[in-house]
Amino acid sequence: MRLFPAPGAAELRAYYPDTYWFSPEEETVDHLEELYRRFVLRDHVSFVCRALESYQTDGLVLDVGCGGGLFLKMLAERGYRVAGLDFSHDAARIAWKGNGV
Repeated sequence: MRLFPAPGAAELRAYYPDTYWFSPEEETVDHLEELYRRFVLRDHVSFVCRALESYQTDGLVLDVGCGGGLFLKMLAERGYRVAGLDFSHDAARIAWKGNGV
């Protein structure tokens, strides 16, 4: 994937503030976030798994813009090998250390 012209760091920061992703390190999760995780994300993972099953794949999923890695963690729990990339170093750290992806 390629973007031309490539945005600069300042422009990217305008679209991706430090807190655009969910961190499992936060002590409290508001009710809306919990509902999202329980229903929307679970359904999204199920949809993606059904789509992946229709292809002959090796079970590897790459998530570009993985945030804190919760989506990838849920896929890994279903047996997929996962990898993620994110612009935010903090989000990538949470994906790696907090969610094991």
